Amino acid sequence: MIILKKLILNTIQKIYIIIDKVLHKYNLNHGYAKWEYCNRLIFLTKRNLTVLPYHKKKPLHWDTNIKWINKKPQFLINLDPNNFGYKKFKTITDGNINIHIL
Repeated sequence: MIILKKLILNTIQKIYIIIDKVLHKYNLNHGYAKWEYCNRLIFLTKRNLTVLPYHKKKPLHWDTNIKWINKKPQFLINLDPNNFGYKKFKTITDGNINIHIL
């Protein structure tokens, strides 16, 4: 059981290291992400980020800062840019992670 926990933790850490490196490389600070990535990203990143948790194309939390909702995103994580009206974007994929730079 301990080995399984360590394996899961290592996998989770690798995912967020990959995301952090991409956001750093392109100097991205504000975006939208699927809920399961958003909450952990805020705590695990080394960057000063504002990230809104989304389900398809609606924010999930009523207590999200309204200024964050009104601010145009610079990236989407595991969300379809077409659902948000974006036609031009760069996608970086690593395993199950799709980071769309808008």
